[in-house]
Amino acid sequence: MGAKVKALVWEECRVGGVIAGVSLVVGLLVLLFFRLNAGPSAPQRDSDFFFLIVMGPPLLVALLLILNPDHIGILRGGYSQRVLRLPVPTSVAVAISLCARTMFVSLVTLITVAVAAGLFEFQYEFQAILLVAALYMGAQLVDWLRAPISGLFSVVVLVLAAAMVFLVFLLFSDTVGLGDVISAIFPNIWPSPLAWLALFAGALFITYAIAVPAVHAARVGRSIGVPEIWDWPKRISIGRKGRIKPFSSPVAAQVWYELRRSAWILPGVTL
Repeated sequence: MGAKVKALVWEECRVGGVIAGVSLVVGLLVLLFFRLNAGPSAPQRDSDFFFLIVMGPPLLVALLLILNPDHIGILRGGYSQRVLRLPVPTSVAVAISLCARTMFVSLVTLITVAVAAGLFEFQYEFQAILLVAALYMGAQLVDWLRAPISGLFSVVVLVLAAAMVFLVFLLFSDTVGLGDVISAIFPNIWPSPLAWLALFAGALFITYAIAVPAVHAARVGRSIGVPEIWDWPKRISIGRKGRIKPFSSPVAAQVWYELRRSAWILPGVTL
């Protein structure tokens, strides 16, 4: 293993390991607090809330691994520019990032579910751990596809917004619970463990095969598709373009910039 590959492995373990460790400790403390205050029968009384507590740490780890800070510290998606600048082949960079992050998500899910099973005395299927890791891989692949396929993120945002509305409806519904929906989507018909491992390995290989050309296209600046929804107002020109007058003050310039950047987005999101 060369020094450049070691640097890439160290970068993934340094960032992803800290994220996974902190999220895991916080999640275990929340589980312990919930056990001491609600008792061992809490999952039967409030299954939806218990599901969110158990799945919260793995989903938080997946979200924070997908996002990465830019040069001013704001969390953004896409492949890390720090990693892309390393002189290593794209296939190696994607393999290390994808395998390391999938391992972190799987470990956090395994430990969280095992501790919850011990505290609340219930049986769990190990296939659920592979399912969470597969969901992470799908989300990670969609995020890496945003740069070479313009417009994809707009579709993802609309789908997530509809899913959030549906989730809020389930949490406040007295007739249908989150567990009922999960049971309907994923019926309790589990293949053999070897079949699940084979399906997981196949999903990992397919994700890697699609991610390598996608990240390479982003690395060299190639993209296809249509502009994102929030970029459409910038391409609309209303009226004739007259002579641009200078701003009266820096405050006026800042107000113009903020309105031009978000005046179309905030009303829509608020409604």
